[in-house]
Amino acid sequence: MIEAVTASFALAFLAELGDKTQLAVLALTAKGGDKWKIFAGSPLGLTLAVAVSVLLGGAVSTLVPFDLLKVAAALGFVAFGIYSFFEPEEKCGEASGRKGKAGLGSSAVLLFVMEMGDKTQLANFLLAARYPAEWVFVGAALAMALVAGLTVYLGAKACSLVSPKIVKKASAVLFVLVGIATLFF
Repeated sequence: MIEAVTASFALAFLAELGDKTQLAVLALTAKGGDKWKIFAGSPLGLTLAVAVSVLLGGAVSTLVPFDLLKVAAALGFVAFGIYSFFEPEEKCGEASGRKGKAGLGSSAVLLFVMEMGDKTQLANFLLAARYPAEWVFVGAALAMALVAGLTVYLGAKACSLVSPKIVKKASAVLFVLVGIATLFF
């Protein structure tokens, strides 16, 4: 049990550092979403993705071709980046109440979709083949929540250190770059 939790926690935590999902959480927070809703929604979406990988393993790749998932994720990133770049200015870290603003649901859905076919999902599937699935789930879910929490905190801090206009434009460009990178890596 301890070995399964430790192995899945360490692997998921390290795999998510600098990963596209971490960059998305950072960008959502810095862009002005409600940090508490993003903090709650991010681990929710990531944990659901962990559950899919642990319970279903390779089933997703047999139902939906990986290349299709990859292209859909890439197009979503690019579209979100372009929209964010031209969206009207708001204060950094303050959600406006308008529809489309990053919150619990949008964070959860975005990160769930992004994790489909990701290296962390594959690692969780492989670990679940070796260890009891429930303990792999516990370790990976805790790691994902910790990474998301740290990233939301850093995104909120970026808002207080850098001009909101720069943060907004940089996060929009980051989404486009992640979308392009998703197509090639």
